Amino acid sequence: MIEIEKPNPFQILKLPIHATNEEIVARWEELSLLAKTPEQQHLYQWASEQLITNPATRLEYEIFEVPSSLYEDDEWERFQRKHRKNPITAASLMDLAEPVTEKDFDFAKLIDIFLDGLFAPPEPDMNAILLNPPFFPEWDSELLEVRHVIFG
Repeated sequence: MIEIEKPNPFQILKLPIHATNEEIVARWEELSLLAKTPEQQHLYQWASEQLITNPATRLEYEIFEVPSSLYEDDEWERFQRKHRKNPITAASLMDLAEPVTEKDFDFAKLIDIFLDGLFAPPEPDMNAILLNPPFFPEWDSELLEVRHVIFG
């Protein structure tokens, strides 16, 4: 029976589902030697026992394993070993870089951008205008009429 609180034994041992009993025992022995704590050793032993002792339990774990699972990616590990240190440094980039010249800048475009920003009108502050109007309209009567709204 599958134990729900523990991960899949294939995942623990980092083996594919088609691994033989000999491969499982060999991996268990290898991982037990590399284990840092007794809990890890016990977990590796449990995983190997789950796969070897009862074929029905192993079948359940095989059914619930994600198809084509790869727990060890040799290609990725080779890439990591090859590129462990960064081969590019700031000094090597500076050696390869060409010095900046006047030809690298479009001065007409820079001046155009500068002048556009210089001559752009600021956004009006509507609160200041509404709170402090420049003049107060005067009406002949107490009532506001349409002509006051339209013509001021």
